[in-house]
Amino acid sequence: LKLYPLIEQIVKFYPQSIVYPFKLSYETLQYSTNDSTLKHNLEIIRQKLDRHTLLVNEFIQALNQLNPQHEYENWCKELYQLLTNDRNIRDINKLKTHLKKF
Repeated sequence: LKLYPLIEQIVKFYPQSIVYPFKLSYETLQYSTNDSTLKHNLEIIRQKLDRHTLLVNEFIQALNQLNPQHEYENWCKELYQLLTNDRNIRDINKLKTHLKKF
């Protein structure tokens, strides 16, 4: 959280330098942490990057299509993480969205 202002500046001035590493880390961080502040900050960064890097997002999506087995394995891991969350904190909307994604 101490690095958040620095990351925000990088996103603002050099979004293409951080978009790919962030995309790789985002899915894992989103489901593995219970810290609401971190999740909120991740979502803000994701939204800012999505606005500035539309073409990069399309390119990353195309790269993911090159290896469908890897994409499916990642999808299964994310589904497992969603399903193994405690029932009290399980987000049904995220689960539905994830199931529709693949």
